[in-house]
Amino acid sequence: MPDRLKTFNAASLNEILEVSYIALKEMTARPPEDAPATQATLVSSCETLSIAGSQSVIVQKRVHDPDYMAEYSAYYSRQYVDIGRLCTRLHFFNVKKDDAQTDLEFIDSMGSENYLGFITLRPIINCPVGASILSKSIVKGFIRSADDFPVHVAGKEFIVSGTPFMQQDNAVGACAQASIWMSLRTLRRREGDRAHDPAQITDAATRYAISGRIKPNREGLQQHQMVEAIRSAGYSPHPIYVGKWGDPNGMDQGQANDAMRKIHPYVESEIPVILILSLSPGGHAVVAIGHTWNSTPQGSNLIEFIQLGGKQLSFVHTASWIPELIINNDNSGPYLVLPFNDPNVSYSFNQVVSVIPLLPSDVFMSGEEALGVGLELLEDLFIGFNSIVDVDQLVKATSNIAIRLLIVEKRKLRQWAATTEMDPELKTRIRTMYLPRRVWILELHLKDNYGSNDTAPVASLVGFILIDPTGDVTTNSVVMFYLSAQFPPGLTVGMMAVKEQGLIGRRGIQIVNSAPLMPIRA
Repeated sequence: MPDRLKTFNAASLNEILEVSYIALKEMTARPPEDAPATQATLVSSCETLSIAGSQSVIVQKRVHDPDYMAEYSAYYSRQYVDIGRLCTRLHFFNVKKDDAQTDLEFIDSMGSENYLGFITLRPIINCPVGASILSKSIVKGFIRSADDFPVHVAGKEFIVSGTPFMQQDNAVGACAQASIWMSLRTLRRREGDRAHDPAQITDAATRYAISGRIKPNREGLQQHQMVEAIRSAGYSPHPIYVGKWGDPNGMDQGQANDAMRKIHPYVESEIPVILILSLSPGGHAVVAIGHTWNSTPQGSNLIEFIQLGGKQLSFVHTASWIPELIINNDNSGPYLVLPFNDPNVSYSFNQVVSVIPLLPSDVFMSGEEALGVGLELLEDLFIGFNSIVDVDQLVKATSNIAIRLLIVEKRKLRQWAATTEMDPELKTRIRTMYLPRRVWILELHLKDNYGSNDTAPVASLVGFILIDPTGDVTTNSVVMFYLSAQFPPGLTVGMMAVKEQGLIGRRGIQIVNSAPLMPIRA
């Protein structure tokens, strides 16, 4: 068959790199050792695949990659040196090809469960990794910002669930453009195909403010330029400042806890969060797409929300179970752990100075504002509970509760209610009540049950508050709240109230079946 498709059995890192380097040399006419310092991203990607159990690689030549074609048209086609306009794509499988099989027979015998994703190689020796997607199943932890992407090879379709990745080319785009591209491409199908190629991101970012050359854009983008590029793509960027630029020590543990509480709702909401790091010299941008898990955290990230009888009531924030974020770092590779402070690595969480979640354009309320709305309602409820429940019981009850805030689409909330065992009245209300397209939900979980969600979903949800993300104050934005009889102790029945005629219902509805519910998202 034509040499455009060729399968190689390759399992070890050296074997995978050998295939990759041969393909790269064919495109660039230069051996990768000519630019060894720029191959770290490719090596890291191949190492991740090797550890995940890759057994074979299909090399697909002469690929028209739309993102590289945009880069080529904007910059590389204008260079005097002849730069290729086609890419090579490497497809990875967890099964070896039998010697008796042809390449097409091998492709036809594979299913999506065997497919580990692909790496696109650009014909640029200094930055070869173009638009790529590796399966999120190959890494440990929770990859929140991901989607299912169809991939077609010789007439066979494979589905890869993962987060798009790209290495900066340091000409059309630097780390900022790569981070924005990865974020937009992850949200593309979910939010209606609102995404830009790297050249469009640079053009949008530099339309009104220029801090250096546009092409090549080796100096990268300033934060206000990044915000403009995201806004032009139809999203509502929400910059949050968590650290101090130029501080050689970075954040301390207390500041890091506060920063994680602010970032956590967006990551849990499957929203990519761009992290801007202060380095010496300069800065860097990466994308937070998930997190690791510690089922028995050593410390607790607390939310203090009310004092009753001179005693402080506090919830445990679910960020306590997250030791590290998982990031896509165009300089280092996809699905990497970002440690808090590790002198042996180049990038750490304590270097983060600001973050930019890519909120949908119809979300007007930030995570911090939604948390404030939910806690304000809980304060009113607990003042009432204190008339029938001893304050010491309330203190103990709240200390055993973990709170989590996230955005959920209306359709997914209704699907959860339809498929989850719960009180019939509660189920009916959630499935039929009028709701905005998405809602903030402040969840109350039994702390011990919540910590077990890393292995399999566990029934832990004992209360929640639904908040309208287009609202602005408590009376207008609380759509519904629910508390089971399990929390706080001393109540004989559960209760809920639903927003009717613009106000939260004054008369609570009793809920008889008050067993903990399965979480909306494990």
